[in-house]
Amino acid sequence: MHSNGHERKFPPVEKSTCAAVISAYRPPQSLVLRVEDLLAQFSTVVVVDDSGTGDSVVLDQCRDKGAITIHQTRNMGIAAALNRGIAEVKAVNPAAKHIVTFDQDSAPSLGFLEGFESAASEAERDGVPFGSISPAIINETRVRSTRSAGSYHEVTEPIQSGTLVPLRVLEEIGGFDESLFIDGVDTDAYWRMRSMGYVAIAARAVRLEHELGTRSAANFLGRELTVHGAPLLIMQSAPFRYYYLVRNRCELTRRYIRSYPLSMVRGIALDLRHLIIVLVLGSARSTRIRFMAKGLVDGLKGVGGSIAASTGRAPLKGVGHE
Repeated sequence: MHSNGHERKFPPVEKSTCAAVISAYRPPQSLVLRVEDLLAQFSTVVVVDDSGTGDSVVLDQCRDKGAITIHQTRNMGIAAALNRGIAEVKAVNPAAKHIVTFDQDSAPSLGFLEGFESAASEAERDGVPFGSISPAIINETRVRSTRSAGSYHEVTEPIQSGTLVPLRVLEEIGGFDESLFIDGVDTDAYWRMRSMGYVAIAARAVRLEHELGTRSAANFLGRELTVHGAPLLIMQSAPFRYYYLVRNRCELTRRYIRSYPLSMVRGIALDLRHLIIVLVLGSARSTRIRFMAKGLVDGLKGVGGSIAASTGRAPLKGVGHE
């Protein structure tokens, strides 16, 4: 990964070398426009529908626009969907050198790949052994960095959506861990990448619009909280997601606490802060508590896969990527 000053070792980041893989769940109509935008920047766009509920009209429209579409016969989780899409890229586009993964609700800025290329070429000149490049600005907020340079800075645990990873690096780390199912998939891939000597960088000029959850009015003891007359909004995910958040935090801590203790403790602290906020000010508290408790029990046991497999029952209604 280190440059000798004469020969470019990192394949250039451009349309001909880059493919996009989108993990979709009950894809909304807006995905068609997202696909159309991505096809202007990427040589190949693959949409993997992980709904497991039959063919989708939206998926048909994406295919008509030029995307490759894959329908999973059952809900297998975001890691499995991404791995399936990456395998498809390798099968149909031998020229592809880089994969950028996206959620269905993410929208990259114009000049997305140009910004990545600037960061990649500068980081390579600096001798930085980077294994991924991500946007530096998510929803107008600049991501936290550890070390900064001109067109890039080093980051910790970049989000999965909008992050570029060379196919070579994905092969080295063994792809995404399907046992995690949803939450923590990107975090696990990052720490495996770090254990192999790579760092993650963010392109300072690249932006991504991305939905991180649902904003809802904070409620305490039956009263809606306000700030200067406006409702106080908090971010919360669907209740079932808290099973995976707690379970997979246990698993990630078990895997990496010895190698990266401070980072693991920080991750636990951030999750606890979010859980407390949601339980004190959020909705469906009792339901969330049940999912959290089940996640803690399964996490301590080392259980993986979907919650449906864990309970031995049919998949819960609405359990997917949302």
